[in-house]
Amino acid sequence: MRFLTTPYSLGEVRVSNRLVFPPITTGYGTVEGRVTPELKGYYARIARGGVGAIITEATVVSSTGKLTPYSLGIWEDGFVDGLAFLAEAIKAQGVAAFIQIAHAGPRAGSKFNGEQPISVSEVPLNKFDPPRKMTVGEIRRTVDQFVQAAKRAWRAGFDGVELHGAHFYLLSSFLSPFTNNREDDYGGDTTGRTRILREIIGGIRQEIGEGFPVICRIHGEELPDDGIHLPEAREIARQLEGAGAAAVHLSSCYLTMPGAERFMTVPATSIPGEEDPPGAFVSLAKGVKEVVSLPVIAVGKITDGDLAERILAEGAADLVAIGRPLVADPDFPRKIMAGENPVACLYCRNCINSLGAGKPMTCRVNRDLPGRY
Repeated sequence: MRFLTTPYSLGEVRVSNRLVFPPITTGYGTVEGRVTPELKGYYARIARGGVGAIITEATVVSSTGKLTPYSLGIWEDGFVDGLAFLAEAIKAQGVAAFIQIAHAGPRAGSKFNGEQPISVSEVPLNKFDPPRKMTVGEIRRTVDQFVQAAKRAWRAGFDGVELHGAHFYLLSSFLSPFTNNREDDYGGDTTGRTRILREIIGGIRQEIGEGFPVICRIHGEELPDDGIHLPEAREIARQLEGAGAAAVHLSSCYLTMPGAERFMTVPATSIPGEEDPPGAFVSLAKGVKEVVSLPVIAVGKITDGDLAERILAEGAADLVAIGRPLVADPDFPRKIMAGENPVACLYCRNCINSLGAGKPMTCRVNRDLPGRY
């Protein structure tokens, strides 16, 4: 595991190894969006397992931008102390702590957010909860919400932030030609569609400085024919690099999800299942890494240490994000680096299905999670 165990730097932040725990929504917070002792304990346990960096789950920049009723919040200063509680629990284990900041946009639920979802255009993701198109003034306010959220994350002691520009959340809806049909400065070609992210990155760098890294999570592939595909993802990554992003994190939304066509206009998921091959999105990371010099994070059913080591050895990515295997066995990093076999994730999607049912995340393998099973 020579490559996995080699330290790395994300901007000025030193990471002890190349394994990253990516954002996974838990439902362990409160309905007010606050950190709980259970949530802190969950992340502290992941950190003790030996991962190099943790990117905590999507934390919303607006009270009306929640994906679930239990989405964590960072939209006002009152959240800073609780988030500091979380950051310290991670960093106390020698693990770099990043936080994903997000707005659910067209995926937000009007039932618990109290208003109609907003999006770059009126193209719906949820057929039964269509969004309204944002005004330019609202877009500018959203840019400021993200910048102020990053400042709160910095004050809370996080080492950096990740902008959630994937999975058809709000920033993702700007990037995708499928959802973005605007004809102003925030639509049209790739330069227009990346504008909101580039403005957010610029605002963060101006307010905090260049030493606070900003990771961007983006799609390398989308299901719709007129969505993002790899050539477009490569250009998006180049533009984000030019804006000052510290890394790109390559996800996707093209894996079919049977039954989703009943309520989703894009019946696809970013969550590989038992039927999907290991390393499902690695080729996307590799394709983007070929055209940028900033670090690239690969993700997507990276099932074991040998696969993770091979991804790094072959130069397909600079860091490897492993999510659900660490939910199943938080000691996954320590075990693979010691040549031991971790408890295997079943890729059964129980974790995401429990959240879809309005419950905290559970796991069929790990019965010690706060949500139980």
